Amino acid sequence: MQDNPDCQLYLSILTALIAVAVAYIAWNQHVTNRTRLKNELFNRGFNIYEAAISFIRKMQEASTSGDIDMIDEALNWFRSEKLPAVFLLRQECSSYLDTLHDKGVELYRLSLDIRRLEKSLDRMEEHSNVTEKGKGIERELGERKTARNELSIWFSKQLLELNEIFGEDLDLRKKL
Repeated sequence: MQDNPDCQLYLSILTALIAVAVAYIAWNQHVTNRTRLKNELFNRGFNIYEAAISFIRKMQEASTSGDIDMIDEALNWFRSEKLPAVFLLRQECSSYLDTLHDKGVELYRLSLDIRRLEKSLDRMEEHSNVTEKGKGIERELGERKTARNELSIWFSKQLLELNEIFGEDLDLRKKL
């Protein structure tokens, strides 16, 4: 059968067809895996983006209410949520997330200072002991509240900023 030239021709054609089919399947698998990887990277980046939105909203709420526990919980949660950004997103996005976290820490410290100063003033008022020291505390308290209000305004502007910064990494129109 191997001596038959027609049989060898058919075997050669069949071998070539199998090789083409295998090459096509391999190429198709490559394209599918690359698309799947892009999709997974997008989903992970989008999860970080959603975490940033949630963090900004919590900071806005906490800066209005002065809820220190909410700030502390949000800081701890966001710290772990933003870690993968270093590997998944551009440096600009990762740096921006660090800035958000740093501003949250600043809000936490200001809120602690405000709580401490308010307690000091309350103790002085209980003892009818508002002196120059009390006026200094009132002045410092006013400065801290002003700084907290400025941070509240800063956080309120960050949703638009977040969209601009993450836009390049998450814009599906550019990825297709």
